[in-house]
Amino acid sequence: MKTIYVTDIEPGMEFESLFTVRKMELREYSGKYYLVLDLGDRTGRIRATYWGSYASKLANSIEKSDVVRVNAMGIIFKNEVELKIETLKTIPKGDYDDTDFLPISTPPPEELFKEYGKWVKTIENEHLFAIFKELFKDKEFKEKFIAAPAGKLWHHTYLGGLLKHTLGVTAICDRASTLYPDIHRDLLITGALLHDIGKVYEFEWSTYIDYSVQGRLVGHIVIGERIVKDAIGKIKEFPDELATKVSHMILSHQGEKAYGSPVVPMMLEAVILYFADQMDSQSAAFTRIMEKEKDGKKVWSDWVKLIDRYIYLK
Repeated sequence: MKTIYVTDIEPGMEFESLFTVRKMELREYSGKYYLVLDLGDRTGRIRATYWGSYASKLANSIEKSDVVRVNAMGIIFKNEVELKIETLKTIPKGDYDDTDFLPISTPPPEELFKEYGKWVKTIENEHLFAIFKELFKDKEFKEKFIAAPAGKLWHHTYLGGLLKHTLGVTAICDRASTLYPDIHRDLLITGALLHDIGKVYEFEWSTYIDYSVQGRLVGHIVIGERIVKDAIGKIKEFPDELATKVSHMILSHQGEKAYGSPVVPMMLEAVILYFADQMDSQSAAFTRIMEKEKDGKKVWSDWVKLIDRYIYLK
């Protein structure tokens, strides 16, 4: 049973606990081998070193995503807390609780999917509505969609994160549809509900979240457009122009070619989807950092490399 989490660790603390291996590297120093590891759990990640005589042997027996039991002590190295490991042992699957390593959405993913279904039912266009019926015929795909995260490190990085993010984007788009009369509301909501669907296959998750081979080589935007285009191809008499518009919503939703979109938004609905996606993802990321670092005393967060800035915490 896991008792100590990454966020509990302080310098000088000696303890035994379980962590998942995110990265591992065998290094040499003064003729001796040692391991440098990136360990994690549902609360975060931490650097660790092992200088024991079994370093070479362990490097050949431990793989990424393995769960290990460590006896360790918290130390300070280069102004950061890390672990000095005394002993390290792999734990068989089934002897640990997966939820110790991957956080889960609130409300639970199954509840979020019910909310997703309510948004789908607001789509009046029969062709657009049919896309969802076709997609979720596949039970395995449906289960993966419900569980999928929306990101690895930046936003909605937990089980059910994709649904949580999708619902946030959809709510923003729905509000926008009441403000601008020229919007094709059903197309906008369809784009919101489908824009990140490729993340079902972009990510893999077991004891931590990482990119799949397909995710790195192709990316969720193209994967998602292919998934939806395949579903549309199975729907009788689906209008060609409408199909093209749906594809454009997915392909352009990150706004710039530099950010991974093959095309930039060229429809009113597409540009609103782009800004809604930005609003929800950035707000969620800022909130995550603020909750993690706000302790009542700090005015500024640590430097956030992904966005090249500090975040004001007061």
